[in-house]
Amino acid sequence: MNGLNRVDLIGNLGGNPDIRAMQSGSEVANFSVATNEVYKDRQTGEYKENTEWHRVVVYQEGLINMLKKHAEKGRLAHITGKLRTRKWKDRDGNERYTTEIVVGPRGSINFLDKRNGNGSTEGAATRAPPPHAAATEAPPADAHDYADEIPF
Repeated sequence: MNGLNRVDLIGNLGGNPDIRAMQSGSEVANFSVATNEVYKDRQTGEYKENTEWHRVVVYQEGLINMLKKHAEKGRLAHITGKLRTRKWKDRDGNERYTTEIVVGPRGSINFLDKRNGNGSTEGAATRAPPPHAAATEAPPADAHDYADEIPF
C-alpha cells in the first residue's frame, strides 16, 4: 500500500521569495510561511496565539515565474506540497536536518488576497498557472484578469 505525503497550508509569506539558479541552469525558490493558531488557555482563560514557521521550496518553472510577479512579504497563500526532510552538514561539519514543504508537479500555490494599486493586499484570489503549463507561453491576446471580478 502506498502512503500519502501531502501538506496543505494557509498562511502569510514571511518574506519575498529567494530565487536562485542551480548548477543545472534551472531555478529554485525558497521562502517561509507563518501559520497562526489562536487558543484559549485552560488555566488562565486568556487567549493565546502560537505562530509556526514553515520552509517552502519550489522547483516548478511556472510557479517560480508566478512567484517573481506576485509573491511578497505578508501575502496570504494556500500552499499544497509534500514534506521532505534532508540532511546536510554545517560549517563545523555537524549533521543537521531540515524539514521543508516541496511544491512539485502536483503542488500548487494560490494567493488568497489581492494586491491593490498601492502595494497592500485585500481578499481575493490569484492562482498560479497549472504545473504543466509552459512558462514560455504568452497569454492570449484577449486575456483578462478575472481575479479583479471575483466577488469574494
